[in-house]
Amino acid sequence: MSGQSGAMTDTTEVRFRCADGFELPATVFAPSGAPRAVLVVAAAMGVPRRYYGKFAADMAARGIVAITFDYRGIGDAAAALKDPAGTTFQDWGRLDLDAVLAQAYARFPRVPVYLAGHSAGAQIVGLTPQSEKLAGLVFVAGPRPHVSQDRGSYRIFSTLWWYVLVPLGSLFAWFPARRLGFSSVDVPSGVTKEWGRWARSPRYLFSPEWGIDTARYPKLRLPILAFSFSDDLYTPKASAEALLSEYPAAKVTRREVRPVDVGARAIGHLGFFREMFRDNLWKETAQWMLAQEHA
Repeated sequence: MSGQSGAMTDTTEVRFRCADGFELPATVFAPSGAPRAVLVVAAAMGVPRRYYGKFAADMAARGIVAITFDYRGIGDAAAALKDPAGTTFQDWGRLDLDAVLAQAYARFPRVPVYLAGHSAGAQIVGLTPQSEKLAGLVFVAGPRPHVSQDRGSYRIFSTLWWYVLVPLGSLFAWFPARRLGFSSVDVPSGVTKEWGRWARSPRYLFSPEWGIDTARYPKLRLPILAFSFSDDLYTPKASAEALLSEYPAAKVTRREVRPVDVGARAIGHLGFFREMFRDNLWKETAQWMLAQEHA
């Protein structure tokens, strides 16, 4: 297949085995020439890897290997999941992301590896020791959510979401994300149950009450390019800043983008990965990663 400038790229479907034996479907988008960097794309909650395909192909056309994958229970990794209620949000970081990053290092040992974390993907980085070897992070609408940060009337909806809809929907084996209009796929209820529990606490997964080992986050001394968007109700500025505060050793480049800045009517929580942003936001992301070689 070809990318943004006519450069040829190669796309390969693979499976990555996690430490517990679960196999994750993934797609590797590689440039035809020698890669200059690798970018692992960690998806948002309930977003299948296919959503990131055009972005990944564009990165490959710019000389960057891009790897997309489905978390257990999402997209092509849904049918094989035997216990959706017993699967946790932490599993996506400490098992799934761990396996994908380990494979990225193994397959491309002489190339710097970056991670693009979209929303939930920006939250679980420090749950795997593989994060310590990353060359840098790109956050796209990465929040540390809590209703206290939400703006205006949206706070009413978010209160209903976190305190009523998520707990009730998580009583079943699969959280009914499709029926609720939240996603095109349903989500393992064990994941959303933990997600909602975290979000009802001011410091989210970083609250000591959950007993999660988050000691790795403040030790990550790496560059972060962090995008947030003025029309993204789910990740207001305060929420994006709250997540970044959990990475105090990182060198952060903040990008607060208004749709008008990039010739768009809207971006929101998911829009960054639309092809219309190929020549501005996507290009900026690739240039930032490649510039880190000389930073």
